[in-house]
Amino acid sequence: MFLFVLSVLAFVAALAFFTLGKWAGARGGFKVVPSVAFALGILLLLFSSLVVIPPGHVGVPVIFGAVGETVYPSGLHFKWPVAEIVKISVQERAYTMGVVAVKGQVDPTDIITVLTNEGMKVDVDITVQYRIKPEKTPWILNNKVWGNVDSFEYQYVRPEVRRSIRDICAKYSAQQLYSGKRARVGEEIRELADTLLSKNGCTCVLVNLRNVVLPERVTAAIERKKEREQQSQEYDYKLDVEAKEAQRKRIEAEGIRDYQITVSQGISPMLIQWKGIEAAENLSASKNAKVVILGDSRIPIILGPQ
Repeated sequence: MFLFVLSVLAFVAALAFFTLGKWAGARGGFKVVPSVAFALGILLLLFSSLVVIPPGHVGVPVIFGAVGETVYPSGLHFKWPVAEIVKISVQERAYTMGVVAVKGQVDPTDIITVLTNEGMKVDVDITVQYRIKPEKTPWILNNKVWGNVDSFEYQYVRPEVRRSIRDICAKYSAQQLYSGKRARVGEEIRELADTLLSKNGCTCVLVNLRNVVLPERVTAAIERKKEREQQSQEYDYKLDVEAKEAQRKRIEAEGIRDYQITVSQGISPMLIQWKGIEAAENLSASKNAKVVILGDSRIPIILGPQ
């Protein structure tokens, strides 16, 4: 708008100097000044018709207080010279609520306390990631935050997110929030927050349940329970190992027994006699002096030379 006003002044100046030049007989500077002023007015009008939208933003034209429906994406665009372009970020934003300091500061108004399904008060730290829908920016500018875009998060995002947190956390116990249900709780909060924020032209991308602060006695009780569960799992593991070791020994004993039965069934008197004869033949081939006596069992009895 400022450049457009300057261009109008340049055109007025060009017209004024041209008129004065005619009265003065078009002498001296009255010939050059109107041309320069007119060229300057053209340049200013051209620049007032251009707008650059930075990355991650959109531009919404406002003409004499009326919000236009056109949405300019990032880049260079032509616009009406009289239009003011309001640039709104559509990048993903993170909003944190809780009792743990972020960048060294804690906003006491942002501490959120919820009631569990047991009626217990629990403080939670939650980070919500959201973004404004580009196609909704004219509606947001016209109906929500006219003249103060920065207040949109505090006025319209924060209340809906806090409502979602309280509604979902009321369905779970303190132990579920503290331990194994965080991912599920965060996803349910995201779904509800996305439904509520869509009425304000936003979409909820992610909800991260960062921390759950329980009363000390409850925390100690949960820790003791978890410790007992770990001990129980350790005992179950030891019993399983011992049972498998007993099974291994039983299988080994059965194998030894089966082997002995098989061997004993295969040994007969004739086999023993045959083995005795073989042993006697081997001894007779030896060069050492010896006496071999074969008894009725045909088992050789070896006597040394003494």
